[in-house]
Amino acid sequence: MNIIVLVADSLRKDHLGCYGNTWIQTPNIDTLAGDSVVFDEAYPESLPTLPVRNALLSGRHCGPELGWGPMREGDDRLPEFLAKEGYTSAFVTDVYHMMKPGMNFHRGFDSWRWLRGQEQDAYKTAANPNPPVPLSYAEQHDPRLVQFSKNVAEFRTEEDYFTAKVYNTAVNWIEENYRQGDFFLWIDSFDPHEPWYPPYYYADLYDPEYEGMEPIGVGYGDWHDHISDRQLKRMKALYAGEVTFLDRYIGKLLTKLRDLKVYDDTVIVLISDHGHLLGEHSLIGKNWSTNGYRGVMELVLLMRFPGSQCAGQRVGSLCYNLDLFPTLLGHAGIDPPARCDGIDLHGLIEGKMESVRPCVTCSYPENMMVKTLDWTLLLTKDHQPFKLFDRKKDPGEERDLKAEKPEIVESLFALEREEWARRPQK
Repeated sequence: MNIIVLVADSLRKDHLGCYGNTWIQTPNIDTLAGDSVVFDEAYPESLPTLPVRNALLSGRHCGPELGWGPMREGDDRLPEFLAKEGYTSAFVTDVYHMMKPGMNFHRGFDSWRWLRGQEQDAYKTAANPNPPVPLSYAEQHDPRLVQFSKNVAEFRTEEDYFTAKVYNTAVNWIEENYRQGDFFLWIDSFDPHEPWYPPYYYADLYDPEYEGMEPIGVGYGDWHDHISDRQLKRMKALYAGEVTFLDRYIGKLLTKLRDLKVYDDTVIVLISDHGHLLGEHSLIGKNWSTNGYRGVMELVLLMRFPGSQCAGQRVGSLCYNLDLFPTLLGHAGIDPPARCDGIDLHGLIEGKMESVRPCVTCSYPENMMVKTLDWTLLLTKDHQPFKLFDRKKDPGEERDLKAEKPEIVESLFALEREEWARRPQK
């Protein structure tokens, strides 16, 4: 049995057809979902990029105890467990935060490839004579674009772009290694994280009439401070184009697995680390004022098992991203370590359990959310009630009920205290 994990940074659940989207083209992910167990209530235990990867690879709570930083020493990691069972492993990524000196997120993998140039990665030094945005815009609204413009100066064809490079590299690795027995492949794509820079014809699928500056990066906060109404529409099209671009190359990977006749014997997981607000509540981004909203907090989580076991099943119980660790080990017949905070989700998948936890919380690095199936309570940086939403009656999170429902606020605080009491402090 092979295992492939696809991580997509900032991929919003509501931008996929398998989660109800009707206007963005994601045929390959939707086909994968049809062969998979689809989780409707998956959440991160902490944010953003590095705490999420720490949790995914170790099955342990990482924030705020760990926060933003390298792989925690002493944690047992997924590739290390699988190596003991004879798996050949590889890690392919363009998430430069994971590959900075001392981060050690490649630890335990037999091989790894870093595709450089995303965001502020100091990869290229020469100026771009035709930058994707004017330098004045970059300096004022999103300074990350100054370095990014240098990094993409040589892009000419679709194959030059990051998503294509990541997935083509992964496909090549599979071709070279699939005959060597069971393999474990972790593909971690920075897209559709901003800067939203797909080949522009992908964005034109959703906004064919646009002319003007491409708002590939927008400062976090109130979008009115950075772009016009028309540019906001284009920004959303750029993000949607990134999603379709990603879908195309996930399709290429799935086709290769079928061609090599290893698809049927492969566990395939697609998971996002978080989402990104794209104008909802007048906000762009992810930080303490935006996190907690569903556009940031709800995760994509698809698990496809060999032979398409339990295909088409949907799980509506609350789960964390760190539950992936013991679930994959369990499917491989491996006991998780004693220092594992995640829960094997096979009980939910097989219908033997109705739920594994009454609530989920998240930190950035402060704890700023507690959620049940019925309610969402957002917290301030000072850990005070910020907004309360009825998830069933108000899925768009428009009506704050904090003042009207103090008893609900208190009950959620009580659940949160119980949840944090279960978290290890080291």
